[in-house]
Amino acid sequence: RKMMRRHFGAPVYTAELLPQDTRYFFEDAVGRITLALELVDTHVCAAADVVLGNLYSPFGQAVCYERDGLRGIALATHGQDSVPAPCIDLYGRSLKGIHWF
Repeated sequence: RKMMRRHFGAPVYTAELLPQDTRYFFEDAVGRITLALELVDTHVCAAADVVLGNLYSPFGQAVCYERDGLRGIALATHGQDSVPAPCIDLYGRSLKGIHWF
């Protein structure tokens, strides 16, 4: 969290946004996070102004796959000016050879 605050003015943590009375949708009986929260995180991250992360991780690839879909929709419906920026690898690695579709 400290690193996130250093790089972003207002980082968003999905688990903190969920009202307490809906947490049972995203946690199991003993309070462990389920894949439902990961899916919500994927959608929230894909729609962010900036996506910066480990793009070689399965989660990073899922976010960028989703974001590429959003980028295509924005380009088709609103033109080049409204297209979200592509994902950025946290470690500055080249993403050549990674294709989400």
